[in-house]
Amino acid sequence: MNAALIHLAITHFPIAGVFIGVFLLAFGRLRKDNSLLKAANILFVICGLLSLVASFTGEGAEELIEHLPGVNHATIHEHEEAAEQAIWSACILGAVSLVALIFEINLKNPIKKINAAILILAIITFAFMARAGHKGGLIKHPEIDSPTSEIKH
Repeated sequence: MNAALIHLAITHFPIAGVFIGVFLLAFGRLRKDNSLLKAANILFVICGLLSLVASFTGEGAEELIEHLPGVNHATIHEHEEAAEQAIWSACILGAVSLVALIFEINLKNPIKKINAAILILAIITFAFMARAGHKGGLIKHPEIDSPTSEIKH
């Protein structure tokens, strides 16, 4: 296993996890279900940590592919910039979610305003992560952004 394979394997988890967490948190708020709120917050903490792991493996992945034919350094740079925003956002989301979990444990009462703020932050984080993932896909998959990539029936 090399750094690029590890990077590709790990990067999908925080993106999917935040996506799932948004729905868990929204549904938990609607149903007033503390277990769903807790599950979403735990998922956001894990996603924050996994986004850091993805970041640490990114440099090694870059070193393996930056000299391959068809790999554009500008595309890698755009991915790095987008990923940095996503990582910061995921870490903030994870930290705020951890605070919410601590309040939940200590106060035995979820704080609605914190969970509302977490939901907004999670949606923003997912947008950053989706953008970073898309930019990463363009590094070795230029057909993603090609005008001829539309499915023809």
